[in-house]
Amino acid sequence: MIQSRQYLIVAVKADLYPLGFIDGDRAGFEVDLARELARKLFGDPKAIRFVTVKNQERQEFLEKDTVDLIIADWSITVPRARATDFSLPYLTTSQNVLLKNGSTIQKLSDLSHRKIAVLQGSSGAVALKNFVPDVLIVSVKSYQEGVEAVELGRVEGFASDSPVLGGWAKQHPAYRLIDTELDARALAIGMPRGLETDSLRRWVNAQIAELLKAGWLAEKASAWGLK
Repeated sequence: MIQSRQYLIVAVKADLYPLGFIDGDRAGFEVDLARELARKLFGDPKAIRFVTVKNQERQEFLEKDTVDLIIADWSITVPRARATDFSLPYLTTSQNVLLKNGSTIQKLSDLSHRKIAVLQGSSGAVALKNFVPDVLIVSVKSYQEGVEAVELGRVEGFASDSPVLGGWAKQHPAYRLIDTELDARALAIGMPRGLETDSLRRWVNAQIAELLKAGWLAEKASAWGLK
């Protein structure tokens, strides 16, 4: 089907600097990766149609064949791997907590009994509870909602990807990150399960392995401030 239509359909983020965002055009590390896969498959990085996806929609998009690939800040977990085939990891990152500069929180243990926002459908709540069992989790639907909750004082902090929160803090000096990072996360491309997509999975894994070996992924990650 992909070869006959001559373009990829890829789900990416639209509000997640520096992974996937819109600045006139689509941009970000994951957007660059999607375009590179299109170039390798069709000889044209523009042979691609992007679809914006929210965290809670990722699995549904694969099950309904809405997209060919999910490249949208999706980390490999055991529950997810039961329903989704993941590629080799293209980026290893960690999680952190965004705070106002005036916050008294300095270390993870200070989060005890504090309200911390976490993205709905993300692995952030589990990671946070592993480190601070009595933290008070507040679910939010988007990064914007999480940051606004901190800004308005509804929560003390917002737990999510270090690169994304770090990028926000650089652009907004009134915010900072906690000194200690949470667990490491391996981001990978999500693909439908099934024999009919086996050739796609094998091809994607071969491309990720090649991009890792060639240093392309490391170079792009550095360019986007992810390393």
